[in-house]
Amino acid sequence: MNKWMKGLFLGIALLTSVPAKNTMAAGTYIMDGADPSIIKESGMYYSVQSDNNGIHLRRSDTLTGLNSFSTQTTVWWKPADLQQIWAPDLVKINNEYWIFFAASPGQPAESFDALNARHRTYALKSSSPGGPYTYMGKVQLPDDKWSIDATVVSYDYKHYIVWSGWAGDTNGEQNIYIAQVDVNNPMAMLSGRKIVSQPREAWELKDPNPPARINEGPQPIVKDGRLLIAFTANGSWGSNYCLGYVRLKAGGDPLNVTHYAKSDACKFQSSSSILGPGHHSWILQGLYDIGLMAYHGVPASQAGTGDWWQARDILYKSFSWTNANMWHSWENRNDYGPVPVLGEP
Repeated sequence: MNKWMKGLFLGIALLTSVPAKNTMAAGTYIMDGADPSIIKESGMYYSVQSDNNGIHLRRSDTLTGLNSFSTQTTVWWKPADLQQIWAPDLVKINNEYWIFFAASPGQPAESFDALNARHRTYALKSSSPGGPYTYMGKVQLPDDKWSIDATVVSYDYKHYIVWSGWAGDTNGEQNIYIAQVDVNNPMAMLSGRKIVSQPREAWELKDPNPPARINEGPQPIVKDGRLLIAFTANGSWGSNYCLGYVRLKAGGDPLNVTHYAKSDACKFQSSSSILGPGHHSWILQGLYDIGLMAYHGVPASQAGTGDWWQARDILYKSFSWTNANMWHSWENRNDYGPVPVLGEP
C-alpha cells in the first residue's frame, strides 16, 4: 500500500473524491482498517493486519466477528531495526501458512522517504493458520528492488510469487511482477522477475499529477485451469483507486507478459456509498463458484472529513463465476471462459 506525504495526499484526496457513476462498490462492514488479507480454514476466518509494532492475527467463525479485538493475537513483534510494516498477506502453500509483508530496514528517526525507498518483502511461516509463526527473514526476490504486497499462487503444478515493485531504485511507477519459486519453499527463486502489468491504460492513469503511477495489491486466483491476477490501480489516497486485472491466455506462460491481456477498464470502483475500493483479498470457499472478497474503501460520508487513509474500512461482498456478465477485454482474443463478476453480498 503506497503511503506518501499526507499533507499533499489529503489535498489530492479532496480533489478526487467525486464518486464514479454507474458502478457498484457497496459492501458489508467488517472492521476499520485497510489492506485486508483473510482466508477461511475449517470453518474459521483468519485475518492479518499490521501496525508500527508488528503483525496481528484475528480469528472468528464469522467475517463480521473479526471486528472484535478479543479475537486478536500478535504473531510477530517487529525488531527495532525494521520500520513501516505494511500489508501482510496470509496464504496457504501446500500444508503450511505463510505471511508475506513489506518492511523497511532503518531507524524510526529517519525520514519517511528514506525508509520507504528500502521496502523489501519478508515472511513468517506456521503449520497452523492461527500460529505460532516463525520469522523467516527477508525474501530474496530477483534483482532485490523495492517490493510490497507479495503473495504466492499455485498454477499448473508450479508455484509463483507475485508482488508490486519498482523497476529501478527510485519511485515513479509501481509494476506487478512475478517469479517462479520452488514448490516446497516459496523463498527459493527459480526464475528472474518478470513484468505482469505496468500502469499504461487510461483507467490506470486517472490521478492528476501523482507522485507515482501505481499497480499494487496483486491477488491471483485460478479457476477452471485459468490464472487471473486482479490488482489495484491509481493512488490509495483518493477515489480513483479501483480494481482491474490481467488474465493469462489458455496454455500461456505466467512468466511471459505477452501471454496476458488486461481488463479494458476498472472493474470495481467508486460508488455513491464507498470511495476508492481496492487492495482486496479473495476468500475462497469450496470450489468457489460463488465466493467472497474483502476490500477496503472510504465511506462517502467520511470523505473530506480528515485523513483519507484513517477513514478506510474493511468490507466484503460476494463474487460469482458466470459467462453472462463476462469482463469484456477478451472478446477479440479467441480466449473465452468464465471470469469473476463482483456482485452484491
